[in-house]
Amino acid sequence: MEGDKKRILITAAGGTDPYTLTEGTNDYNDGSILSIIRQKEYENEPITEAYVYLSLEMAIREARNKVFTKSIKSINPNIEVKIFPEGAVEEVKKLIEQKEITEEVVENERQKAIEKAKENNPNFNEEAIRRNLTDDKIIFNLIKSDVKIAIFNANKFGIFYSDFYEIIRRIKEKYGTSIPEIFINVSSGTPAMEMDLDLIAITNNEIKAKIVQVSTPMASSNVRGNRGYATASEEQLKALNEVEQSRRENSGYIKRVSYENMEKTRKLILLESLEDSFAKYDYAGAYNAVRENIGIIKEDSLIVKYVTNLYYRYIGDDKKARSEKIFLPDKDGNKITLGELYPIFDDNDNRVKEILKVRGLVERINVMKVKEQRQEINDWLLITQTIIESLYRRLIYVVCDSFNVDEIIKKKKKSGKYGKIDIDLFNKINFNGKYEKIRIKVEKNDSEYVNAFFLRSILYSWLVGKNYDKKLKDIIVILDKIRNSRNLAAHTEEFITLETLNNSFLEAIELENEYRANNNIDILALTEEEKKNATVITNKLIINLLNKIMEQSIYKTKMDEALSIYNNLKDKVLDLLRKEIESE
Repeated sequence: MEGDKKRILITAAGGTDPYTLTEGTNDYNDGSILSIIRQKEYENEPITEAYVYLSLEMAIREARNKVFTKSIKSINPNIEVKIFPEGAVEEVKKLIEQKEITEEVVENERQKAIEKAKENNPNFNEEAIRRNLTDDKIIFNLIKSDVKIAIFNANKFGIFYSDFYEIIRRIKEKYGTSIPEIFINVSSGTPAMEMDLDLIAITNNEIKAKIVQVSTPMASSNVRGNRGYATASEEQLKALNEVEQSRRENSGYIKRVSYENMEKTRKLILLESLEDSFAKYDYAGAYNAVRENIGIIKEDSLIVKYVTNLYYRYIGDDKKARSEKIFLPDKDGNKITLGELYPIFDDNDNRVKEILKVRGLVERINVMKVKEQRQEINDWLLITQTIIESLYRRLIYVVCDSFNVDEIIKKKKKSGKYGKIDIDLFNKINFNGKYEKIRIKVEKNDSEYVNAFFLRSILYSWLVGKNYDKKLKDIIVILDKIRNSRNLAAHTEEFITLETLNNSFLEAIELENEYRANNNIDILALTEEEKKNATVITNKLIINLLNKIMEQSIYKTKMDEALSIYNNLKDKVLDLLRKEIESE
């Protein structure tokens, strides 16, 4: 009988599982897991066993309310639910008990977080903070350092395959050669989990699993946002099941569950991963995702070549970005030209001295602006640091009688720059005492490496006493305040918001001006508005430094073009992948 047939669902759990409801409403939606189970019920091919893999965050939900077990069984009480990793839920319960995490403790932690937010940001929204500081999140932070079994870093690639393989091994051990029909859900969990689940389906031919993908209702409902957390209360489950029943009775109902061939599914997952990476300007993530999918994507395809170029030019490795492999024709004879990847100004212009070329610098300035718009302040600070270093190198050349810092960097035998300063190299170019002022800085550089602080010291010491450009000296001082915040972001776990950055910058400028006033030194010429907007004034000063390196006419009209090449190549990658998916 069909009803006696065994069917197994293997799935991870994500943030919108097992179901979601819009805050303050009764607008319920199945997550991917329940969508699959409910659809199989309507197809009269019910799931009989569900293997549900949980991260620490999801294990906390199950430990506190049994949200996954109860929700699944609300559709069919005969489904056997098995939670993995084994012991994760018990471990969470034990830690909660050992740490005596009561409702009172949770509320106290929430209040502390609210008070801290209030101190850092006087314009904070307490309602929004309370909504985000759920009990589960607070418990997560209280136990995460002690957790051993449950998965803490759920976004780390390459750590889930062995766990999923163990689930498959258990199934094969239980059923022998009579393996039931197996469905693998690749729409729940983190991208790392989804990728490994997909890999399990492809590499285990014995189980002949079917990959299941679930679209979001209305194409947008199942995303994180203003969502209430599922507690699997009797009232919520009743409302959920009534809503889903009503939807299926509607003649316009569109089935959300689809069964895909494995290669197409992997490409769909890759497409989603690339779209997400490109939206965040995460070219490393896009590059890694494509490289991990060599097999479904040809290694010499234009997709691989475009992504490789984007990644290496983004991190400033121009040699690899222009690798010969990128310009060789692929198996279909398609070929990328240099002009397609670099249609902008100084790349092939021999009239521009190498140290003064600014194409890569302008690209990073544009990315810096995007990070500011998205208020990704930690990333903005780190990118800004590299821009300031690049500008200082060029300014030293322009200001300090054509002194090229790269000429005093110790070289590796084979692979070029090493990073350390070589005193002997410096003495060779200073044989006539032309750079005597720089010699003192070179010899006293404690780190021995060329970094922003060393470059700033060379530049500032050269300017002091020469009355070369007072405004330039002040720009260096102002940018120092930003570099200090960057160091905090890079070397501590502190998360810097736009508000904390602006407050820190304002305080630093006021202290500097107070010192200058007490010592009869001209104060920094910033307006009150500029003192309160660290990112805005930094962008302005960076352009001012660029003006001192080259005339505006050389680069100003090219700023948009420098950013557009990233968007053009990104669009080419996504279009090529979509065409491959559509053709299958």
